[in-house]
Amino acid sequence: MINLSNLASGYAAAWTAHDAFVLAAHFEPTGHLVVNGEAATSPKAIADVAEGFFTLLPDLHYMADDTRTAGQEMLQSWTLYGHHKDTNIFTKLSGWTTLDVSKGGKIQTAQMFFDSKELG
Repeated sequence: MINLSNLASGYAAAWTAHDAFVLAAHFEPTGHLVVNGEAATSPKAIADVAEGFFTLLPDLHYMADDTRTAGQEMLQSWTLYGHHKDTNIFTKLSGWTTLDVSKGGKIQTAQMFFDSKELG
C-alpha cells in the first residue's frame, strides 16, 4: 500500500531543501509538472522548474498548509515564502497542487496553481 502522507511530506521537504533532483525523483520518469499551464515533461525539466523557484527566492521555504487524499489523488495547499533575489523584498506565494500518484507510489502528474503576480 502506498503511503501518500510520506510522499506528500517528502515532496514538501525537497522544495524546502532546495534539492531539485530529489524533488524530480518524486515523479515517475514519464511524469509531468504543470505550473500554471506550462508543462515540464522530463525529470530534467522538472528539476529546472524547481531551480527557477530556488533562484528567484534563494531562501525559499515551502510549507504544506493542508494535504487531502482520495484514492491515488492528492491536493496540497501550500505557501512558498522567501526574499526575492532582485529586490530582497519578502515574498509570500500561496497556491495549491493536485497530484496524480501512480500505482508505483510516485507522482505521475502534479499541477501547481498560483497567482504569478504575487512573485513580484
